[in-house]
Amino acid sequence: MNRYEIHRVDALGTRANSSLLKVGWRSVRNFLKSLLLIRKIRPDFLVCIGSSICIPGFCAARLAGVRRVYIESVARTDSHSSTGSFVKRFGLASRYYVQWPGQADDRGERLYRGTVL
Repeated sequence: MNRYEIHRVDALGTRANSSLLKVGWRSVRNFLKSLLLIRKIRPDFLVCIGSSICIPGFCAARLAGVRRVYIESVARTDSHSSTGSFVKRFGLASRYYVQWPGQADDRGERLYRGTVL
């Protein structure tokens, strides 16, 4: 069986406990760390499940030509998250999956293939 190494980046912080300056600094730091990791390990694709922490990593992966898969959080039952909307609006995801059938669209931009859990 293959072993997978997990690489971590710092949390960006929440609106309640972090200033915009701190979040901006962490985003830049996470982008640079992600870019170095992507160039080092050369992944086939990068997967993120519904968190703002994926944005710097997706930017780095896009710059490096790595496919990006965004999976909307299963907790989002009736609307898309702000992270999901941002990822979609700026084309940061190569594929965008939702975990509820009602969130899929007819254009094939938001795909439903079941749930992760």
